[in-house]
Amino acid sequence: MADSYHESKIVTLSGVANGVNKTFHTPTAYVTGTLRVVHDGLVYEPDDDKWGWTEIDNTTIEFTEAPWTDDRIQAFYQESSAIPSIDNVQGSPFHPTDALP
Repeated sequence: MADSYHESKIVTLSGVANGVNKTFHTPTAYVTGTLRVVHDGLVYEPDDDKWGWTEIDNTTIEFTEAPWTDDRIQAFYQESSAIPSIDNVQGSPFHPTDALP
């Protein structure tokens, strides 16, 4: 799990806080395991007794208990697009203009 959140920003999760809905979505895909949920200004861990949550996929979480009407549900995380990809990499650290073997 990444421990660096210096490039993170707090975003509002989409989903209706109405005492019934437990499913909320991030506006962008995140790196699984980097998400931290902020519920009414407090950060909660996934295993919290009251406001715990589970990652369903890299854009969706499900709370253990449905947030109440007008609760503010936010998160911060590492976006998956921020991870450099090695796809189509050319060159090598020894010969930057040559293709990798």
